[in-house]
Amino acid sequence: MFENRTKGAQLVKRISYFYLLVAVLVIVATAIFGISGFSLNIIFYIIMSAVLYLLSTRFQENKNTWIFVVICAIITIIWTLSLIGLVLTILLIVAANDMRKELE
Repeated sequence: MFENRTKGAQLVKRISYFYLLVAVLVIVATAIFGISGFSLNIIFYIIMSAVLYLLSTRFQENKNTWIFVVICAIITIIWTLSLIGLVLTILLIVAANDMRKELE
């Protein structure tokens, strides 16, 4: 069932795109509802997207990259405390585990 799924750095790269999508959705929700309290979340999602993209492209061959991906997952669950944060955290931990297995 899971033989053909994306693994490791490629999954982290796709998750970074998902962070950008969430940032855009938060921008749209902020514009519609006029709540300015979400502006920090927009910045958070954009920064995490950039960090994860760099980790998945430039540092994909480093043997310690998976540790930084797990740290990003922990920061995500602490910052968001929501269902989407939980989903992103689980995806990042799965990707980090795949990266660890690939680099051994």
